[in-house]
Amino acid sequence: MRLESDQLHDNVMTTLNAAIEHNTFSTAYMLTGVRGVGKRSVALHIAQALNCENKEYFFSSEACSCRSCTKIEHETHPDVFLLGDDLAERSIKIEMIRELQSWVRLKPFEGRYKVAVIREAERLTTEAQNALLKTLEEPPAQTVLVLTAVYPLQLLPTILSRVSELRLTPLAVERVAHRLKEKFDSGDEAYYVAYISQGSMEIARTVMTSEDLLFRSELLRHFFSGTIEEYLYTLEKKPYGELQERVKTMVLVCMIMVRDLMTLVSAPDAAEQTIVHRDFMHELRAKASACTATQLFAAMDMLQKAQQYLRQNGNVKIVFAQCMVTINTLSDAGRVQK
Repeated sequence: MRLESDQLHDNVMTTLNAAIEHNTFSTAYMLTGVRGVGKRSVALHIAQALNCENKEYFFSSEACSCRSCTKIEHETHPDVFLLGDDLAERSIKIEMIRELQSWVRLKPFEGRYKVAVIREAERLTTEAQNALLKTLEEPPAQTVLVLTAVYPLQLLPTILSRVSELRLTPLAVERVAHRLKEKFDSGDEAYYVAYISQGSMEIARTVMTSEDLLFRSELLRHFFSGTIEEYLYTLEKKPYGELQERVKTMVLVCMIMVRDLMTLVSAPDAAEQTIVHRDFMHELRAKASACTATQLFAAMDMLQKAQQYLRQNGNVKIVFAQCMVTINTLSDAGRVQK
């Protein structure tokens, strides 16, 4: 099973494919990058590529459905060990590493290689890192260790010196949106999700199935149809906890909307690719023709202050009241029926 460029990051895919094809892969890798960028998925793909049973697919770009690849995908393969999968655990202790070491001493049960994945390895205690160092210095035959880390410099230099680092950079908005459209059969709202996910497919998948996405669509629809004031009064009656989450989303959605409007005011013929709320492109163009740059800068300033106030655990009802005034003012600048 060849690692697919659409599934992974191009630079990582190229490096790993060349290493696997020429049998020059490392016995220990360190996958680094922001949380949610896909490090765990890449680690499992490495395990699949090393243990694929379908020779005709091994170096092809087609997906493989052999028994080994399927088991690894479902996380039931006996030769793949996942350590630290519970990210709520603040540390990975030496006892866990000793369990891992006992496992790697055994020969592969089904596959050609045993692959051990340690997630967010910076959580390893100093004792656990020193114990792991022995395995990195003398790796058992037919064994590959894959560590992932958000903050690799928190690991001991001796650990870092014995792994091959592969850095995963956030995916481009267009790529994330394209994959979301394919996976969820969604429309142009995928660009908004991709934008706020900051290149993380994990975050993007979560947002796509959340109530926030529906709320965002309702909020914008009422804004552009001129019924936003009534909608916000209804929202104000929500329980405090629910209102708090909705206001956070509302501020973010409106900040991006104002950003889109600023783009269209400064460049009325701006390409669609420069807009985040693309599923409301017609309404945005019409609204931009009725707004001034001064109005939009004032709105953005207020929304940024509201966001900062929320981050400091400020009173949600005060923020909501301020946002209502700003949003209503912009909505009154022009009304377009969708």
